[in-house]
Amino acid sequence: MRRKMVKPVLFGLLALLVVVLPLVAACAKPAPPAPPEVKKPSTVKVAYLADLTGPYAAVGPPLVMGFTDYIEMINERDGGIDGVPIQALWADTKAKADLTTAAYKRFKAQGVLTVSCMVTPIALALQALLNEDKIPGINQTATLSLYIPPRDYFWCHGGVNSNYELAALYGFDTELWDREAWGTWTLGMLAHDNPFTVSGIAAMYKYADTYDVRLLAPEIVPVATDDYTTQIMRLVNGGADVIMVDTVGARTGVVLRQMAELGVLAHSVEEAATVPGKVVAMFGYTSYYAANFVGALDYAPYTYGARGYAGSWQEEYGPGIVEIEEFMLDKYGRILTTVEAGTVYIEGWHNMLVMAAAIERAVEAVGWENLNGETLMLYGLTGLIFDDQGVSGATGYADYPGDRMCLENFALAAWDVEHAECAAITPYYNIRELLPECLTYDYMTVQAGPGWYVPVAP
Repeated sequence: MRRKMVKPVLFGLLALLVVVLPLVAACAKPAPPAPPEVKKPSTVKVAYLADLTGPYAAVGPPLVMGFTDYIEMINERDGGIDGVPIQALWADTKAKADLTTAAYKRFKAQGVLTVSCMVTPIALALQALLNEDKIPGINQTATLSLYIPPRDYFWCHGGVNSNYELAALYGFDTELWDREAWGTWTLGMLAHDNPFTVSGIAAMYKYADTYDVRLLAPEIVPVATDDYTTQIMRLVNGGADVIMVDTVGARTGVVLRQMAELGVLAHSVEEAATVPGKVVAMFGYTSYYAANFVGALDYAPYTYGARGYAGSWQEEYGPGIVEIEEFMLDKYGRILTTVEAGTVYIEGWHNMLVMAAAIERAVEAVGWENLNGETLMLYGLTGLIFDDQGVSGATGYADYPGDRMCLENFALAAWDVEHAECAAITPYYNIRELLPECLTYDYMTVQAGPGWYVPVAP
């Protein structure tokens, strides 16, 4: 009896399942579609326009070497940026505007995202094109005149030449020169006729007028000059205690050697202050590289200048120095000498570090499909601040509202004999806060006489 009742119940349940299961299936939510595949480029292209030959050949090759070595390191370690390898393009521009423009147009046709260039005449040739094409020019240094009028697509993350010069003058004036014992001091200037090397003169004029430093008429000479003895002696005979040398390339070493051979190079600040005819040799930013002193390294210990935080090799300051040295050991089997690489190499390395960080930041914000020069500037560079592995915002690269220059940290430097390189000997100064009245590109000193160099914006 019980078996007869079980069968109808089972058949009833089966019939109910046949009716209900399709209804349940129809009411269930459809499975979400697979996310669209992110289309990434095969490479991301960046370029460096550099003077590998010509008057600036001592500086160009180490810059490009540091730039491309960082790319090699990040490609091998991380597979590039978000899995996209970085492709480096570069050209030898020989400090010629026509070669610069041609190389830039060639790289633009190849789809380059951003470029960097040495701030010689080639930067002037590019600034309008970069703005027109909305391709960011990311450089480790610049001149104030490059921002007059403002250029939205010319980015400087390291600082302007005038700030290096001001850091050197301020450090020398407040830390080394004893005004109580020696009174005021006299500044002479010897500069190549180049938009970068002469760009600090207006600021130095203003510093001298503001802080009671006597000025001599600056000596401005062609880049191709080989004999500086006339200019040196004119400054010495005029009473210079310090000669600020703003020259470029290997001719910087020529100037130093000629000062020594003329017997005017002081071996100490006190000697320059107390012995007539002796001067302190101080070198501007573009001059104070070991690579420029080839042929005059014996006299480098008697020099002073300025050093930027970004180019420091000192372990307690320099960002990424251990990483750089480990890469060198792996690739070259040794730490490259300061003449082969040094400060210039570090600046090239950091320049690509800035580019890579900006690209990564922009990709996170807009994706690869929307990455271009405009979005790189807006989402990658604007507001960029590094952690202490790259350089912190308080002491290194960071966006500066309005002209995209960093917080600018520079120190008075002297020659470090052990390392054969210049090294900071004062704290790093924030020149924008310390000497705001001296940040000028077109100031003409009240001490001027006939024939003085007149700073003008391009």
